[in-house]
Amino acid sequence: MSAETVGADSRLVFDHLPTADELREAMVPRVQPPSVQRPSVDWSRTVKASALPVALALGSSLAARGRWRLAPWLALLAYAVLKAKPMALFAITVYQRYAPTAVRQSCLFEPCCSEYMRLAIEKHGLWAGARRGISRLARCHEPNGGIDQP
Repeated sequence: MSAETVGADSRLVFDHLPTADELREAMVPRVQPPSVQRPSVDWSRTVKASALPVALALGSSLAARGRWRLAPWLALLAYAVLKAKPMALFAITVYQRYAPTAVRQSCLFEPCCSEYMRLAIEKHGLWAGARRGISRLARCHEPNGGIDQP
């Protein structure tokens, strides 16, 4: 190759030098964050399921006299204990629906922490599942991460 050929080739290669902005943009990795699934929340079903027992307890408490006045509230407490698992799952669904996208995408694990908590509660029950989910939340920081099923 002659010197003239090398000079002509270098003019073709360096005809356009990138600007500082173009270099900065080229150095930033273009990683697309995972999409966030937003479940729907059935508010009408929730209101019906929670308002009816409260209304019954309040109404029967007002109608009751003497020592029986406390009985409807104890029945309401027993109802809340029996419905604790569905209420916890509903709270997780509300979080998944309305939490900011930046918060939902910051999880380092697959599935995300809220989905892991929901799966763990469904699989292991309320107390064991909640314990597993809370320990997962405690691990959700660097250098941890990866695929982790309940």
